[in-house]
Amino acid sequence: MLVPRSVIVTFKIPVELLHQLDDLVSRGLFASRSEALRRALALLLQRYSSGEEGTGYAYGYEAAGRGARRAKETKTTHCINDC
Repeated sequence: MLVPRSVIVTFKIPVELLHQLDDLVSRGLFASRSEALRRALALLLQRYSSGEEGTGYAYGYEAAGRGARRAKETKTTHCINDC
């Protein structure tokens, strides 16, 4: 049985984060959204696997520009949306 090299993962992000992601791609920092997200995920996983998480921030809707929740400081919690 062959194991696929990649799988498709679908998730929701705030529109403002999408605009920021598209800006990185349009500036040529990444070839595509997928490349940028793969790199971001790899960095996140590397950080957690090396024990560097420390104190972080949980970003709710307000931090993402949507105004429904307040960003709050937490220990070892790193969320983008709906923490």
